[in-house]
Amino acid sequence: DKLETAREIGYSTKVLVPGMNIQTLDNGEEGFHDLDTVVRQLELDKKLDKQGEGRAMLVTGKALAGTFAEASKKNKFLDAAQKCDVVLACRVSPLQKAECVRLIREAAPKGKEPITAAIGDGANDVPMIQEAQVGIGIAGREGRQSVNNSDFAIGQFQYLQRLLFVHGRWNYLRACKYTLFTFWRNMLQVLIMFSYT
Repeated sequence: DKLETAREIGYSTKVLVPGMNIQTLDNGEEGFHDLDTVVRQLELDKKLDKQGEGRAMLVTGKALAGTFAEASKKNKFLDAAQKCDVVLACRVSPLQKAECVRLIREAAPKGKEPITAAIGDGANDVPMIQEAQVGIGIAGREGRQSVNNSDFAIGQFQYLQRLLFVHGRWNYLRACKYTLFTFWRNMLQVLIMFSYT
């Protein structure tokens, strides 16, 4: 999609809110900023302690291609993205989507790696879904490729909250009970073996 389309979708889904400081990263093309300018603007916003409604960054595929080409730019982009509440990407190739997920996962320090989730609804989202630890496919108009390559499938985007907060919690509780059961079962088996020897 175009930058303006991505911005309007962000407002309609309430990911972006009026009053939010939105920086656009587009390699200095079309009157938008390059990476160094966006980083300076975010630093200035932080120094002025503007809390407001938060910070957001819109990124184009061309800007990501230039950013992922160099390691120093990659780190600078990651730092800028971590200062934002929302990062929206538009006109991004499927491989760039997967690279974004990989960048987030590999940038974390050892032992504190985040669990990444990718949500997609079409064939162009398959590499991103496969790169993430948790892949969620949405069955819809764009076909079933994302559903076939995902860990979980939902019919509509509105079911995502229930999937994460209800079924995710139930799964967590089941895993905890299974772990406790396994621990106590093994302990009982060892005690029986120990008592007969």
